[in-house]
Amino acid sequence: IKTSQGLARGRKAPVTCCAFSPDGTSIFAGTDSGSIMRWPEQGPFLKPAQTAPNCHPNLTPITSVCASSNGRHQLLTRCVDGTVKVWDLRKFGAPLQAFGDLETIYEHSDVVYSPDERYFAIGTSVRRASQEPGRLVFFDSTTLQRP
Repeated sequence: IKTSQGLARGRKAPVTCCAFSPDGTSIFAGTDSGSIMRWPEQGPFLKPAQTAPNCHPNLTPITSVCASSNGRHQLLTRCVDGTVKVWDLRKFGAPLQAFGDLETIYEHSDVVYSPDERYFAIGTSVRRASQEPGRLVFFDSTTLQRP
């Protein structure tokens, strides 16, 4: 994917994660430049239908994207900068909410909805020498707060 924004201008940004929407109508991708892209499932696939550049800090890989199916039009993104952001798919301008202090040292860390989508969960990781344990953190997907 060729980028057009920020420090990554004109370079190809590798896709670091992707997911279908639960209803199968969209494909979402996160890149190593911190951008989110959406394609309709029927294509064309040469250029995304929707692009949100620099959703996370430039050149910071997004590790996970997860779309809701509950009519809220939400997309969750997880990034190696230790944040999870909640986006409104109808307007990608600014996140509805951003959560920090969710450290990950792995570029494959996930964010997931519960089966009924009332909650979403994020696992944190710690460095081997740390005395602190990793955590599993839950958020209410309606209030966007911890339950």
